[in-house]
Amino acid sequence: MRRGKALNAAGWVALVLFVGGTLMGGYQWRADIASFWPATTHVYAAVGAPVNLRGLEFRNVAYERQEEQGLPVLAVTGEVVNVSGKAVALPRLRVGLRDGDQNELYHWTFALGQNELPADEVASFVTRLSSPPVEARDIEVRFVREQDDAVAADAAAPATE
Repeated sequence: MRRGKALNAAGWVALVLFVGGTLMGGYQWRADIASFWPATTHVYAAVGAPVNLRGLEFRNVAYERQEEQGLPVLAVTGEVVNVSGKAVALPRLRVGLRDGDQNELYHWTFALGQNELPADEVASFVTRLSSPPVEARDIEVRFVREQDDAVAADAAAPATE
């Protein structure tokens, strides 16, 4: 009877150590796990441990409505910061204008002045749009995803019969 209780307790201790080790490993190597299985980034963000797969962050993003030669112009400024600790290739940026219901009205993409950003460096950007939609109430600035590039390339390709 005594031996059965000891084995039962040892089993519980082993289970707790296994589950604890799995959780600690999942937290410690979350960037590796998320790069292998990108859907887990939502799980990590939900538990307060977001994962940045690109190694880049936006900072100080702002917009200003201006007037140039009698036409309205929207100027968007900000910085892209490399937080990865190593040089990172810079993707194109995408700016989307949204209405009050968060429906996208218009978007455009642009490239930064450099192809690669060294570790802990900052790349500033300014982009301008003449005659932005009057209904625009919000902006979204993000990196262009690879599938966005593929769709843009397909749209730019001439149609064949």
